[in-house]
Amino acid sequence: MGTSWQVQGASVRGKSHVVSGAPNQDAMGKAALAWGACVAVADGHGNKLHFRSQHGARLAVDEALSQFQKMGGERPSEAALLECGRLISDNWRAQVLAHLGAQPVGAEEVAGLDAEARAVLDRQPEVAYGATLLAVAATGDWVAYLQLGDGDILSVDESGAARR
Repeated sequence: MGTSWQVQGASVRGKSHVVSGAPNQDAMGKAALAWGACVAVADGHGNKLHFRSQHGARLAVDEALSQFQKMGGERPSEAALLECGRLISDNWRAQVLAHLGAQPVGAEEVAGLDAEARAVLDRQPEVAYGATLLAVAATGDWVAYLQLGDGDILSVDESGAARR
C-alpha cells in the first residue's frame, strides 16, 4: 500500500494494580497514516477468569490498527466496518490460540479458579484473554467508530454536546 505506520502507545498502571502487584491489563495504540489516523484502546477484563487479559488487550489494539490501515482512505460503508470488526475478532482469536499454543496455561494461573471457571476455560480458553476494544479511524472528511465489547464511544461536537 505504500503507507507506513507505527504503533505507539503508553499505559498508566493504576494504584490498586501497583499495591496488588497486578499487571496493567489495558492497552492503547495510535497510527498516523497517509490518509488519516486511527487510535485504539482495549480494556482488559482483569478478573481471575481473565488472567491473561493484558495480552488480549494488546493483541486487540494491534489487530484493530492493522485492519484500519488496510481499509485505506475511502469512507467505509457500514458493511465494511462490520467486516472489519469480524476480521479483528477472528484474527484476535487466532492470535490468542497461537499464544496459548506457545505458552500453555500454567497451574499457577488457574490455582484460584473454581470448577465452574475451569470448565469455562476448557470450553473456551480464549476467555482468559478477555478485553473490550474501542477504535476510531478518521480523515478530514469522515470518522469511523468500532466497538467490540461493552465500552462506549462518545463524540463531542463543537458546541460541547456529547452523543454515543
